[in-house]
Amino acid sequence: MDLSKLFTLDFGVVLVYLALTLYIGMRAGKGIKTMRDYVLGERDGYATPILVATFFATEAGSGTIMGTSEKVFIGGIIWAFVRMGRSISFFAMARYIAPYMDRFHEKLSLGEVMGSFYGRPGQILGSFAGIARCIGAVGAQIAAVGYLFHYF
Repeated sequence: MDLSKLFTLDFGVVLVYLALTLYIGMRAGKGIKTMRDYVLGERDGYATPILVATFFATEAGSGTIMGTSEKVFIGGIIWAFVRMGRSISFFAMARYIAPYMDRFHEKLSLGEVMGSFYGRPGQILGSFAGIARCIGAVGAQIAAVGYLFHYF
């Protein structure tokens, strides 16, 4: 089998996917006028399920699926209980911390929350901290996918 045809097919599939995603995004984004519209979406209840789905998709990344499975396989069932600790911490945050977050209802980012406490320097530092955390998370995902593709 000629591998160059396979790579061309793969490239074509990725290109079609990106073009379709761009087209859908451009059509869906026509009504967006402000940053608040972009971040929160429509206020008719549509945004909340999307945010919940995004949160769960983020939490069920390759580290969860591959990393935990590997640790349980190598180290035993204790690693499954270790992983459950993260779920318990989410429930604890929802129970004890989330009720006090109402005062940040109008804030859209970590930078805005930090800015309400520490002014402009806190807002800038908080924004950079949030960006650094996201870059680290994306880097970990890329490393995990690279680790997986190393075997194929």
